[in-house]
Amino acid sequence: MTNDQFRNRNTPRLTLVSGGGIPLATPLPGLRLPAYALDGRKLTWTADRTAVWFDSTDEEYHSDDFAASSSALKLMDRSAAHLMAQRQHRAQLRAAGKDEPNRAFMFGTAVHCAVLEPHIFKTRYVVYPCVERQGVRLTKAYKTFEQTNPKKRILLPSEMASIQDCARRVLATSVIRTDSESFTMADLVDLGATERNYYWVDLLTGVTCKARMDLTVENIILDIKTAIDARYDRFKYDAGKFGYHIQAAFYMEGYSRFVPEGRNIIMTFLVAEKESPHATIVYEADKDTFWGFGSKRVRELLAQYKQCLQTQHWPAYAEGAQLLKLPMNKLYQEPKYNFSY
Repeated sequence: MTNDQFRNRNTPRLTLVSGGGIPLATPLPGLRLPAYALDGRKLTWTADRTAVWFDSTDEEYHSDDFAASSSALKLMDRSAAHLMAQRQHRAQLRAAGKDEPNRAFMFGTAVHCAVLEPHIFKTRYVVYPCVERQGVRLTKAYKTFEQTNPKKRILLPSEMASIQDCARRVLATSVIRTDSESFTMADLVDLGATERNYYWVDLLTGVTCKARMDLTVENIILDIKTAIDARYDRFKYDAGKFGYHIQAAFYMEGYSRFVPEGRNIIMTFLVAEKESPHATIVYEADKDTFWGFGSKRVRELLAQYKQCLQTQHWPAYAEGAQLLKLPMNKLYQEPKYNFSY
């Protein structure tokens, strides 16, 4: 499958709504890049030099705590203090030379790596050979293995098997179909860019923004998610709970700076279940809710982020006493027990 075949496919389009622009004659705020990006590596700029893409390691990308990312905005959706606490914790880990992956997200992170960066997966992850039993990670033998593999992320045999099986299912998933052909995730990985850094300056706030998107190809952004249950009626609640509308709107707004004007941006989620048989499904983000509602929240959060940068005050929740009410579903809930005699 060639690039020409991919470009000529017949795929549905979304309408990218403009969030209000700044006239080109207006002086634009500056884009601030991290120091590691200025080491002579290739930087590909847009014509107006307000956006740039380049390649880096995952560790380099996450070392930049100045630019706003979708993860930062989702944390800020809780409070600015929570964002700052996470950044301080990660800075302490970097200073100590430690890698502390969250085991709750270990499976999803490993599947991402196996699908998008298989060459890195082979060097980053190692299997601890053992007969699996409860508490195996607490044994002296495991601790010794951990010490001899200080830069590795250690998996048990069953974990590695599950991750590799899930990655195979993801790569075999048909993402785009036309009347004559189908493009799998493996095809798109070959055709597109994986784990590329995109930096841009937000034209309304002047905030430097960044995103490390799973996969971009032509006008499509594809993000891999893992879930307990990928069915629509279940996954839509995960999307709201984990702020995928914020991520989608932020990505679409940023990526629109890198595609020809007028091209519609399609935000796609490929969702894989964590348990066997690792069923997969592809969702296209709805324009009205993911972009419409998400972009409004992104605007609010970027304005708050700018204020925090300027004042260096990262507040938590509102001060003073708040009025607490019961949720509406509790007010109209039928009593479970009847104590009348």
